[in-house]
Amino acid sequence: MVGRVKLSGLSLLQADSMLARMFDVYYKESFVTTRVANNRVIMLGAAGGQVIPLANDNMNLLEVLALAGGLDGGGGGGGGGGGSNRNGGRADNIRIIRGDLKNPRVQQIDLSTLDGMRRASLQVEPNDIIYVEPIRRPLLDALTDAAPLLSLTSLILTSTFFIISQLR
Repeated sequence: MVGRVKLSGLSLLQADSMLARMFDVYYKESFVTTRVANNRVIMLGAAGGQVIPLANDNMNLLEVLALAGGLDGGGGGGGGGGGSNRNGGRADNIRIIRGDLKNPRVQQIDLSTLDGMRRASLQVEPNDIIYVEPIRRPLLDALTDAAPLLSLTSLILTSTFFIISQLR
């Protein structure tokens, strides 16, 4: 009835008011309730791949990181998955990717210093992509990757020594 209405940049109350005024032409004292259908952000990197639902309109980056399990990859109660990372994330290299993926706006955030936190816009918006760079630990990664082979070797050696000791 009222056609397409541009609501981007408006709060939910402002959108309700604007739409109610437009519907007042057709109805007496119209009442409008709007809600955001896609209110979530995507976490990538150290926290694994998680979709974090935004509980309210003014959540900040720290709240979203806490829902994702923190920078250490602890796997909190946020979106899904979580906890699969063994290395944790770097607080000095967090990126918020905003806008369409053809021409995104990327903001790099350094949470390791107070100055970095002050300079950053920590407010998240629906459909933001948050990338937390994982901490690289080559020795731990190599040991973890070699664990199945080491386990199999240990099993074979233990079984061999047990059989030899039983035969004597």
